[in-house]
Amino acid sequence: PAQADTLVRNRSEGWSAADERGYGEFVAALGASGCRTVDACLKSPANPFRASDDTGLRWRADCADLPYFLRFYYAWKRGLPFAHVSAVSPRGRARDIRYSPRGNQVAARRDVLSGDNALAVMRRLRDTISSATYRIHPRLEGNDLYSPALTPRAIRPGTVIYDPNGHLALVWRVEPNGRIHYIDSHPDNTLTRGQYDLRFVRASPGMGAGFKNWRPLRLAGAQRTGGTLNGGTLTLAANRDIGGFALTQYYGTGPRPANWRQGAFLLQGQRVEYYDYVRAALSGGSLHFDPVREIADMVASNCADLAYRAEAVEIALAAGLQNRPQPERLPPNIY
Repeated sequence: PAQADTLVRNRSEGWSAADERGYGEFVAALGASGCRTVDACLKSPANPFRASDDTGLRWRADCADLPYFLRFYYAWKRGLPFAHVSAVSPRGRARDIRYSPRGNQVAARRDVLSGDNALAVMRRLRDTISSATYRIHPRLEGNDLYSPALTPRAIRPGTVIYDPNGHLALVWRVEPNGRIHYIDSHPDNTLTRGQYDLRFVRASPGMGAGFKNWRPLRLAGAQRTGGTLNGGTLTLAANRDIGGFALTQYYGTGPRPANWRQGAFLLQGQRVEYYDYVRAALSGGSLHFDPVREIADMVASNCADLAYRAEAVEIALAAGLQNRPQPERLPPNIY
């Protein structure tokens, strides 16, 4: 049975600009904390809501769950509305909807309303959200996220990054020089950090790769009892009504080409690579490199990757994985 302190209580009809800033600060604090598991992150001083949680809870989320998990957790604690895609279907034929060649479309949605058990919602998110949930053409409506402009204001802590090879990450910091730092989680509940680069590949718009922000939503038709909004229906903003919506990351900065691969990214009249353009756009429109800093950052990133891999091996050894028989097939959640 739902306990009183685990109930969802919607208190606002939508997210204000201050709410969005607060969510970004929440994600940024977790990223800066150095926490190494999702559970440790939400139990650390970086989480301002930790005192309201049962100390016996164990928080878990893999890479695809993490953006939804943190977004709902913040909404629950702040009394903000939340809804989510609960099923997707492929556009065309696909053996695995996580890697559908033409992407997916929303097949079902679910609203989270006052009185729902927040812990049950989190379990449901783990069961229903996968990387396939993000594999949606940016022009399609009805999904939870939209394609943002490549600007410092739009790409911010809380922005989602989708790699069509099947991985998700969350931006937690953007440096003044345009370098993007992200956090990502894994099936073993570990949480790692990295920097945005060519590891997050571009792909056809139908696969929905790249940056995504949360689509504005409104709770309509609810009845207010005291400070709580009961019932109602959640509606999503259309692309045309979102001021920060843009398709630049898919088609380039010039006229839209017939083939997305031909899209050009122009910086001060000069054509540059996509990743350099992102870096320049987020630094204010110019691209400056400090070679010593760049090499140091790349070496630090490589060292971090090695440390994360060593940690994963140590976790496997501690679990006795080396003593088990060779599996007949790899698990479906492997990345």
